[in-house]
Amino acid sequence: VISSKTNEWRRQSVTTLTSAFFYEGPHPGALLLHVIPRLFPLLLYIIFASLTGTFILPFVVCQLCIAVTFWLTKNITGRVLVKLRWWSTSEPYGVYEFRLDGPTPHLHDRVWFWGLLVLDSGLWGFLLLVAVIKINLGWIPVPLCGLILGGTNLLYFVLCNRQIVYERHSLKKQEADGVLGTLKALAGSGSALAAVSMK
Repeated sequence: VISSKTNEWRRQSVTTLTSAFFYEGPHPGALLLHVIPRLFPLLLYIIFASLTGTFILPFVVCQLCIAVTFWLTKNITGRVLVKLRWWSTSEPYGVYEFRLDGPTPHLHDRVWFWGLLVLDSGLWGFLLLVAVIKINLGWIPVPLCGLILGGTNLLYFVLCNRQIVYERHSLKKQEADGVLGTLKALAGSGSALAAVSMK
């Protein structure tokens, strides 16, 4: 009996550990769209900024890949993996709108989306720091652009998530208040009926 419980515990532990490192969610294609465009400019930047003297073509390709990554995250992978969208409208003070595009997303989708979003911004910040320390002035715009665009996506997805959580909490509170008000009204009308029937 002890042996079977121990084996079950080991199996669950291994399953939990492997599921933390391997994707088991419902959208593997969207996850690839979230990972590959992030890896390509990072690897290109690391290889060409440190190993070669070639500058113009890798610089342009890195900037284009960073812009594509920003667009893919904002418009596709954010919608598919975490069901969140954000956009800005042209108002005098710039209004940002947030929207939830579906039911609560799968746990693996959320973990991979947020983890890669934070890791991406952190890596670009680290590479910017390295470029500044090495006084590699020609390459500073690449990690700076990566940090700005990745950080913008991270900031607005965090704000979007906070607003959605707040709206859900407010909706639940309104529903609870409505039910409580209905119960009070019913209790009040019940006591009034009881008072009328006693007369």
